[in-house]
Amino acid sequence: MKRHWGFWLSAILGILAFPPISLWPLAFIALVPFLWSATDPEAHRVYRPAWRAGYLFFAGVLYWVGLNSGAPWWMSVIAAALMFAILATIWGLTAWAVKRASGVLSLAESALLFVVLYKAFEVFWGTGEMGFPWAEWGLALSSSIPAIQLAEWIDTPGLSLWVLTINALLFLTWQQRRKTLGVLAAVLIVAPLVWGSFRAAQVDRSSAHFRAAAVQANTPAETKWQMSAADILADHVRLTDGLAPDSVDFISWPETAVPSAIRYRHWAAESLYAVANRTDAVVLTGATDYILSPDEEEIPLNAAFVIRPHARALESSSKVRLVPFGERIPGQKWLPFLKNLHLGQAEFKPADSVTVFPAGTVPPFACLICFEVVFP
Repeated sequence: MKRHWGFWLSAILGILAFPPISLWPLAFIALVPFLWSATDPEAHRVYRPAWRAGYLFFAGVLYWVGLNSGAPWWMSVIAAALMFAILATIWGLTAWAVKRASGVLSLAESALLFVVLYKAFEVFWGTGEMGFPWAEWGLALSSSIPAIQLAEWIDTPGLSLWVLTINALLFLTWQQRRKTLGVLAAVLIVAPLVWGSFRAAQVDRSSAHFRAAAVQANTPAETKWQMSAADILADHVRLTDGLAPDSVDFISWPETAVPSAIRYRHWAAESLYAVANRTDAVVLTGATDYILSPDEEEIPLNAAFVIRPHARALESSSKVRLVPFGERIPGQKWLPFLKNLHLGQAEFKPADSVTVFPAGTVPPFACLICFEVVFP
């Protein structure tokens, strides 16, 4: 009897492990059924069932991509469906390779191949202009404060490798009945979590600190794209004015909190200057920006602006990592004509590097925008 259902079980466990459900311990066992199905001696073809289960997994984890766009709904759905189909090849190709290898390699070597190959595909689809690493297994641990402390040393790719390795060890423990592998897996889970708990508690509360507030209007995406920039800005101003006087030193607004080129919109800049002065705090906000090309063409940027109290100046930084197809059609460096392809994307220009804002009433800081935070 073929055991393809193991792929589906892994997809369901994976969805439960990732946000927003965030049952993160499931990440350490979610791919054990995948390996069980991929090494099924009675199965001759595993690519298609693994790909289908992978499609379910990526759709369950990244469903919000199709809901968070200013493009027509049908275009967003098609773009999201294509993205799920591409990412599902990670499951299909990994299962196919492990199945082929299991006929000539030992079970342990096949499990090792699974770890290496799956991680290699994550790196491939998570880098370059096509990079979209929102479903790396390390991100399933984002709700565990002890677990994410390891990112200090190994970053998100290292966390993914940790998760994949534990899954492989638990699979071998189950299939080979080797208690030593189970003990090793338990140590590799518990020891890092214990260290992470210790590391998270190492906060020097006696050192200098500053008070920060995050302000977000939580405007639904379908409503936001129908509101005026002035109304969206007014919502954030109203919420910010609700903070207690002199209660914070730093205020952060979200990406595109001001969906207007405030550098060239006097009314928007004046409103932000006033907010910084009233709160006597540094204000960081997302906004659009643009630069002029040599032929006077406006080139848009997804930007962040810093407004300091009692200083009529706008400091800015622009997004380096743009969402493929959502913010820019990839490949324009080699095929310039792609910039004329309009699929509802914003078509921003990527910045060359991250800007570090200088110290003032708060320490020096940089601003990573949206999914830039998951890149090493």
